[in-house]
Amino acid sequence: MVVSDVDDKILQYRGELLAEAEMAKDDLDEIEDHLRELLAAGAAFDDAIAQLGAAREVAREHARVRSAFGPRISRLRAWSAAALQVPGLAIAAYSAATDSVMMLLPFALCFVATVGLLARRASAAAYVTGVSTSAVLAGIAALSKTHGREVDVWWALRVMSMVGSVAFLAPRRLRDLTARGWSVLFLGVASTGVVTNSIFTRNVIESSYSITVPVIGIAASVGTLLGLVGVLARGRWARPALLLGTLAMAASIQSFSGAPAWFISVYASSAAALAAAALLARAPRAVRS
Repeated sequence: MVVSDVDDKILQYRGELLAEAEMAKDDLDEIEDHLRELLAAGAAFDDAIAQLGAAREVAREHARVRSAFGPRISRLRAWSAAALQVPGLAIAAYSAATDSVMMLLPFALCFVATVGLLARRASAAAYVTGVSTSAVLAGIAALSKTHGREVDVWWALRVMSMVGSVAFLAPRRLRDLTARGWSVLFLGVASTGVVTNSIFTRNVIESSYSITVPVIGIAASVGTLLGLVGVLARGRWARPALLLGTLAMAASIQSFSGAPAWFISVYASSAAALAAAALLARAPRAVRS
């Protein structure tokens, strides 16, 4: 068999793998290298494929250890990070029960993410990493403005738990997450803006703040949540929802003229993260049964 024919058959095999499941380029290259080693050892192409496995079988095995978002994380890392979500769950649940029903949003997001961590889902790890990173940065910014005033113990505990979450869950290499995995991570960062928006919406309703949350800000939150569901469900409508949410969030920033600087910075960073999530989101091919 001439070299060009071999290359064409290998290219076709790679295409069959992609038709069965979303696979990272590094994974495809590794499979191709193994196939070429078998061919170099003298095996015929069909015999090499038989040893390596049909495209559907290889894709199924790949899906068992690496999802469309990235590889499953170890039980130690996942469960340790899940335990660190308890302070956040407790704070959100207490706030929802005693303060406002609108605090159910951050509680629901944190609860679902924690369940995902217990199941060692790569998507949950990516989302919690994004949320935790954003929370840590916001916490550092808030701490720098205390000017010696007493720091709330629950708030400090929450920030410390987020530092631990980042340490356990942050990807060690860029390729540890697929493009969709990075999209979920940036959505975690953007969710900080969504939660902040819900808090300020609550404050406006209860007249405890004079800041006006425009309808377009609420639309940005809805677009973000719909986009998150779309990315996790691998829907083709995820990117349009995220792009609309990005535009709405960016347009709403100018309406917060009376908001403190930290709020505007959090919202602006959330808009930038949402734009990155939209660019990275794409619908993968599912493994066929």
